[in-house]
Amino acid sequence: MGVFWGEFGVLYAAALAGAACLTPYVLRLIRSSTRPAKMSPAVAAAAGFAQNAVLFALVVFVGLLAAHAVGLTAPYVTQLAGGATPDRPLAQAMTVGLGGGVAAGLFLTLADVALLPRMPKLLELARLPRDNQDERGATIRMREPNRPRAAGRA
Repeated sequence: MGVFWGEFGVLYAAALAGAACLTPYVLRLIRSSTRPAKMSPAVAAAAGFAQNAVLFALVVFVGLLAAHAVGLTAPYVTQLAGGATPDRPLAQAMTVGLGGGVAAGLFLTLADVALLPRMPKLLELARLPRDNQDERGATIRMREPNRPRAAGRA
């Protein structure tokens, strides 16, 4: 097996692991939907996972072809796939990546804490009505589409 297919296997397995980690969230979304489901939540989640598997296979394959065509490499993925050893130890690279991830997470958390309370209008626009109720709790009456009106009414 060449290095290309080894890299493909490593990246594809990581993508599928990420999709599998989202399954509980997807199931919760399906169960909380207000629209009646035409299939069981488990079947819908399995279909979504299969769709992700096909999409990730295509994206990883085309991405690796493009990367190799322009000379980009992923040294740690290549090492996992049985290729050459990278120039820099993984611990050193992880330190930089972990520091950047923590900094980005702190920035986003602080931005949420600082900005969200100041945007009540935007939050109200984003909020969906629950159980056919408006913001005051009054029931929203909706007319059924294409329902014929009674004779004699305007």
